[in-house]
Amino acid sequence: MSLFTRARYDKKGKRICARCGSDRFERVLREGILQTHIMPFFHQYPWRCVICNLTFYRPLRRNAEDPAEWR
Repeated sequence: MSLFTRARYDKKGKRICARCGSDRFERVLREGILQTHIMPFFHQYPWRCVICNLTFYRPLRRNAEDPAEWR
């Protein structure tokens, strides 16, 4: 997992995976010191692409552009 990998946006402004172009993401649990203690300070949360398993960080926002699958 890279700290600098981020989701891209398609021409319509919808978030897509930087590796495979999928728009299906899910939140993953935080693991390790970096994810549990440092990244929350910057309001960054780990997300995973359902198709290719690329994990990246982004802010948690609950609005129309975020994934529909909330747990």
